[in-house]
Amino acid sequence: EDIIKLDDKGVTRMLRDVDTRELSMALKLASDELKDKILGSMSSRARDALIEEMEFLGPVRVSDVEVAQSSIVKMARALEDAGEIVMSGSDDLVVG
Repeated sequence: EDIIKLDDKGVTRMLRDVDTRELSMALKLASDELKDKILGSMSSRARDALIEEMEFLGPVRVSDVEVAQSSIVKMARALEDAGEIVMSGSDDLVVG
């Protein structure tokens, strides 16, 4: 959910470094708002591939989803630390 704090440009930048399988796993338990933000920042081809990957995964363990989410948040924090993206309210980020 911390990714919601990114602007569209930041989401696009972050998505370049995220594996499609990991992203599809992370979005399994994400809010509709977050899914819409991510999917809205992708090309139609990439969006279709991600949706297909999410359907292909089928049921997954919650712990696997949490690991994927944590990995993506850590990567986003690294990009923020490198000055490549800006998260508003970044002091509120929590990585478990």
